[in-house]
Order: sequence, then structure tokens, then C-alpha cells
Amino acid sequence: MLQIANPIYDAVFKYLIEDGKVAQILLSCLLQRQVTDVTVNPHEYSNTSKDKKVSVFRVDFAANIREKNGIQRRVHIEVQKEWVETEVQRFRQYIGTQYSNPANILHDDTRNKDYGIPMVFIYLLGHCIGNFEEPVLYVKHQSFDYKDRIVTDDMPEPFIESLVHDCIFVQLPRLKTQKREGRLFEILDIFDQKYKDEENDQLLTIDESLFEGDKEMERIVRRLLMAASDVNVRQDMNIESEIFLALDRRDDTIEKQEEEIQRLGLKLAEKDKALAAYALTLLKQEVAIEKIVQMTTLSLDYVEELRIKLSE
Repeated sequence: MLQIANPIYDAVFKYLIEDGKVAQILLSCLLQRQVTDVTVNPHEYSNTSKDKKVSVFRVDFAANIREKNGIQRRVHIEVQKEWVETEVQRFRQYIGTQYSNPANILHDDTRNKDYGIPMVFIYLLGHCIGNFEEPVLYVKHQSFDYKDRIVTDDMPEPFIESLVHDCIFVQLPRLKTQKREGRLFEILDIFDQKYKDEENDQLLTIDESLFEGDKEMERIVRRLLMAASDVNVRQDMNIESEIFLALDRRDDTIEKQEEEIQRLGLKLAEKDKALAAYALTLLKQEVAIEKIVQMTTLSLDYVEELRIKLSE
């Protein structure tokens, strides 16, 4: 048995894909196309920021891929990894920055025009999307005429490719429900938390004989083994653990406050429950009602009603 770093941690995933060959292996499997060349672009990694704010981990790739018909093309690949569920608006905002990024524009010499590089967005999610049981979802764009017939002639067209993009969603918690069918799931198996060490969430305990003779998996495992012994990676994992422990405690507090709100018999919309729980916490800390209204956007009457109920 072998203990390797858990790639669910941003610090470990960052270390993993900084190996260009590993990035090429992972992206080829996800895209179901051969990635012939890949370059890791500057990325955001802010879990180690001084104020310890959690952000979505992002990494950009410039890659050459070979289509099934043999044609090669340049694409921009954006991987966003999220451990806990966040606002979808954060994803949308970053998509916008990539569309407006001059680095994603290429000049077409044959037409003497500038077009956007085709983009693919990959989301590695630490939570599930609705009730979809499929671990990996592919959302691809197609073109149709007014009779709803697929248009394939003269496709792909650079102008259209500049304005649309494909998406791949990977639900990491669903991996354990998927049998090992296909190369993609053999690769993604290394993210499966069923291998998580019983005493240390930062490590996976795996049977290295499962990957014996598989050169690609051996490279990935070796990289994760190196991450487990890297001082800087371990330090970053400790910071992440602290962050998410704090988040868990916060969620537990909100849940308890919501139960108390229900006990007090107060009625409110589902979307306001977390705000009301926060207001209840502030009232117990004797924060001024006007300040609570400002911080929560709840109405003055509601916060006053909450204060009265709490004092009964």
C-alpha cells in the first residue's frame, strides 16, 4: 500500500498539473481528444491569501488538440476546481474575463481577421449537481437551421467558435458510484475519496499494484507521492484544512440558528433563512438593530420581531 497526497486539495491539484505530461494525460481523457501539446498559463491560487478567503481554484491551458478527423487546432482550456458549493455567478464572471482576454485572440491570415480561440471550460466539482448521477457531463454546442436540422457544412466556423464554448462537468462525489469503464474513469479514480486515509484526510492510501504497468497512471501516482513529501504543499494543505474546518463550524452554527428560528415560530422565505440565522447570532452578541438591518438587508420590522421572540 502507498500513501499519496489527496488531489482534492487545491495545493495538490496545482502541484499535479504543473507537470505538463500529467496535464496532457488528464486533459486528453477529459476532452476525449489527443492533446499533442499543452502549456500551463498563470493561474489563480488564493487559498493561501493572508485573509484566508476561499476562492475557486482556476488554471488555464493553451493546448493543441487533434480532432477525430485528424485536424489539429488550438484551444484555450479553463479548469475550475471547486471543493465546496459556491455562487454560480463567480463562474460566469470568470468566463467573461476569458472572452475579453486579448491573449485568447488569434489573427486568421486567410481572412485577415481576428477571431477568438475556441474555449473549453472544465469544472471539477466537490459537490453534486442536482440529481444527475453521471459522474461526468458533457455540454456541447451544435448549430441548427430553422427546421431544427443540424448544420455541419463549413463547420467549425471561426466566427461562431469565437462566441460559444463547450463545458465538461465532473462530479467528484459521483465517482464512487461509477464502475471502471473506460480510460477516463481509470484516470479519475485517483480523485475518488474512497481511498482517503482514515486518520488523515490529506492522504490517500492506494494499492500501487492496481496501476502496475500503466505508465500514465504510474506517472500520476509518482507525482502525488512527491507532493505528499513536499514541505510547501503540506503547508498549503494545512491552511486549506483550517479554512474548511472553519466553514464547517460556520455551517453548523447557521443550522442550529435556523432550528431556533423555526422554534420561535417565525415565518420567512427559504432564501432568507441563512440571513435570519446570521441576524439571530448578531442579536445574541447585542449588535444594534439598525446595524443588523444594514448587514443582513432584512427588514427592520422582521429583525425587531426576531428580537422580541428571542427575549420571550
